[in-house]
Amino acid sequence: WESLDRLQPEALDTYRAVLAQWPHNQQAAERVETLCKRLALWPELVAFYQERLEAASTAEAVIPLCWAIAQVAERKLRDLDLAIRTYTALLDIVPGNLDVLRALGRLFEATKQWDKLIGISRREVKLTEQPDKKAHVYFKMGSIHETFHQDLAQAIACYEAAIELDPRCVPALHGLREIHRR
Repeated sequence: WESLDRLQPEALDTYRAVLAQWPHNQQAAERVETLCKRLALWPELVAFYQERLEAASTAEAVIPLCWAIAQVAERKLRDLDLAIRTYTALLDIVPGNLDVLRALGRLFEATKQWDKLIGISRREVKLTEQPDKKAHVYFKMGSIHETFHQDLAQAIACYEAAIELDPRCVPALHGLREIHRR
């Protein structure tokens, strides 16, 4: 009966009642999540995930809940502060996770938190294996140093590191050329 549009809110209430009585009922939890998504009840979905997170006792249970909260906060609620807090908490659990680092980098860039972006980028460089991807991160750091910190020495060092890793890193070559033209 949950597939009938007009009854979906009632179905959601029913599944919530089931979870209140039997908190570990996985089927009811999946239905609450599905209905919140279907009805675009994003604050309720985040609250549901947070309730589940409080009850979680293992990293295996915590990680997907944090990830889900952060993604809904970022993509649906546009609550970048909540997304940043949640990804930061997740990074404490999985410090070497490149997806989390990149998500935080994206959010720090969106919120113009340049110092934090540099810090996350340094961690990303250490974990990135592909030279071209590592070069791109160095280029981004150089660009931040040049544009927002006006620290040309740091910018040059980052651009040179990028070029050393990937001599075809055109953005870094361009950035270095522009600095030397000044």
